[in-house]
Formats: sequence, structure tokens, C-alpha cells
Amino acid sequence: MRLIAVVLCLSAVSAFAWGPVVEGGVMVVGVPLVEKQRVFSGSTASLGVEFGDRFNHELAIEWIRLVGVNDGPAAAQALAGRYTFSVDFLGKNGFTPTVGVGVSVGRFVAQSPGDSVRGFALAGRALAGVRYTFDFGLSLKALVAVNFYGVQLSVAPTVGVGWQF
Repeated sequence: MRLIAVVLCLSAVSAFAWGPVVEGGVMVVGVPLVEKQRVFSGSTASLGVEFGDRFNHELAIEWIRLVGVNDGPAAAQALAGRYTFSVDFLGKNGFTPTVGVGVSVGRFVAQSPGDSVRGFALAGRALAGVRYTFDFGLSLKALVAVNFYGVQLSVAPTVGVGWQF
């Protein structure tokens, strides 16, 4: 019974607070290629829609482009669909801290000379940051997201812009 009450409270969102969200930032991740572990860094970008006033549900498409930072040339790319649940502690009026969790599902390719790994990516996501929402609907976010790809860990500081209707 308690579980049902918690689920209802977390899923109860205002039907009027929704809008598009764009985020971009940098990412650092370790990728195990056949030869050895490689460290990659690069950019991440996402485009989606967010629903909610205090308890938020975001659906987004995320693109990641990384290059190897050690032992010669290497590259990695991923395209994924992402769901994120986040909580704005003070609602969407002015400044508020925010935390969240989510999941990404997509495809990735990682390559270096003589070595290539392709496949499906499934990642758990945890984030923390701050948001400022202006009275006219513009929302600015600064987040640090940690993604867990199996045993691999990535860190991605991002900034985002959103609009609420």
C-alpha cells in the first residue's frame, strides 16, 4: 500500500508544466576495446521534452561523440533514447537544486586502429545540479551526470536550456 502511495505521489505532475529541453556538455568515459582499456573524452548533446513542475519526467534523444585521449587515435559514438526522472526541490520558480535518475538505451561504436567494438548500450544515470527558471518560462540548468555502462563509468558536466508552457 505504501509503495502505491509513493508511486502516485511521484507520478502526479502538473499537466501545464511541460516544454522542450536542450542540453550539451563534455563527457569522459573508459571503453574496453579488445587490446586494452581506452579513455575517451568529447561532447554530448540531447534534445527532448520535459513534463512536471517539481517531479519531472524527461524523454530525450542523446548523441555522444568521443575521441581517445591516450595511446594513439581512437573514436567512439553513440545515439540513444533517454528517460530521466528528476526532482526540483523548490519547484520551477526561480532557483532550485535538482537531482535525478534515469536510463539510456541505444547503439554505440568504438574504434581504434585494428580494433572495433559495436553494440547496444544500456546505461543507468544519476545527476545533480541547479536550475533557474524565469517568470516567463525560460529555464537554465547546470548538471553533473554520472552514467553507468555496465562496469564502465562516465562523468558528464552539462548545461541545458528549457522552456515551459
